[in-house]
Amino acid sequence: MKRISKLFTVAIIICIALAPTLIVKRTKTENPTPFFSITVLCPNTNTDRSAWVILITTELMKIDIGIDEFKHVGWRYISPRT
Repeated sequence: MKRISKLFTVAIIICIALAPTLIVKRTKTENPTPFFSITVLCPNTNTDRSAWVILITTELMKIDIGIDEFKHVGWRYISPRT
């Protein structure tokens, strides 16, 4: 009787451990069609800022915001537009 109880307990633990892998759905990793598009301006004077802009543009595309242009230019081209 004790052996059956232990086997039953082990079987329950295995089922609980494997349950999350059976529930997870597979999703597509491609970007959806954009709802609207924007132009992104990034100054080329700071490497950290450039890395953040690349990260932000990839995340924007994941939430249906398209990027028309990505301009990586100096401040003299950005400041007249702001």
